[in-house]
Amino acid sequence: FLDFRFLLIRLKEFCGEFLKKKLHLSNCVAIHSLAHMYTLSQLALKAADMIRRNFHKVIQDEEFYTLPFHLIRDWLSDLEITVDSEEVLFETVLKWVQRNAEERERYFEELFKLLSLLSYNEGNHNCSRMIAL
Repeated sequence: FLDFRFLLIRLKEFCGEFLKKKLHLSNCVAIHSLAHMYTLSQLALKAADMIRRNFHKVIQDEEFYTLPFHLIRDWLSDLEITVDSEEVLFETVLKWVQRNAEERERYFEELFKLLSLLSYNEGNHNCSRMIAL
């Protein structure tokens, strides 16, 4: 039994190393989720770093919008993500909610609160237009 368990641990480590080598912008969201699911800590850290450095690109991929609420919340709360503006984050929240509005509308307020909208003034037409959606 111990030999089998040892083999499983080695197989998991091998898979983690393999996925590290295959990590790319196009698969970093999926690999990050997989790494957490199987507690591959080093792989999760590497994928998370790639996501943070390229968040503005990651949110252009449809896969990002399939993530569950808790992961979207975690990414939007991450102070190290890189985006051009808060407006991009607001649009990301809207897009995520709209992908499954019936199920996700209840999360909008909590996600919206994560955004520091101080950069918007009351007269900002784009912001007002987006909120009306």
